[in-house]
Amino acid sequence: ATALELARLMHACMSVSCVVHDFFSACVLQSQEQALTMDPRGLSAAAFAFGQCFEVAEVAHLRYLRKIFRNIRLASVASLPLFLPREIVSLLRTYARWQITFECDQLRKVADRMRATAAQFDVENTVSACYSLGLLMQRNSARAGSGSVTEATWAIVGSSASVLMEPVWRAARHGELDGATLLRAVEAVVALRTADAALAAAVAAGVARRRWELDAPTCASLHELLAHAG
Repeated sequence: ATALELARLMHACMSVSCVVHDFFSACVLQSQEQALTMDPRGLSAAAFAFGQCFEVAEVAHLRYLRKIFRNIRLASVASLPLFLPREIVSLLRTYARWQITFECDQLRKVADRMRATAAQFDVENTVSACYSLGLLMQRNSARAGSGSVTEATWAIVGSSASVLMEPVWRAARHGELDGATLLRAVEAVVALRTADAALAAAVAAGVARRRWELDAPTCASLHELLAHAG
């Protein structure tokens, strides 16, 4: 079975509350072997497919899914030099959506790859990747506390994100971001602790240029985030 077929099979079994250790253990081993030979596109697609299992998984299933996602994470980090923006975005989005562990040092490596491929990121992918990165960093911070390794990673990841976000704020100043994208961009930098004066200026310009299409909830959320960022 391919990784996608394996994910569908596991989803079907989980949806009927099947908990057979030997079966799920075999799935974990099979997915591990497959991950070792997958390219970035295959890894990001496999992560998305297995992520759907969380929708129907019970507590007894979670340990198997965690092992599968650990294997995908390790294989992805090993293949990072081959990852392009669309694959980075997909991978981070899946791990962030399902709150799956992605270690700090490995997130730093992902951020380094994002910075190295910054010229290939468009605005939408940049905002999505930075938002997911911020959520994963927040999860690690809550889990590990404020140790020196985590704080050092915050600084490195934040620096990379700031470089990627420069074209986003330029687009905002020119009125090229819709309200939803602008809000998500602000959420990303607040999560990554990289909010600065340039953020406030870009948001103000973006709101002024597209004020006719911004609804009250979006404006309220932007105001709250900017106040939180100081």
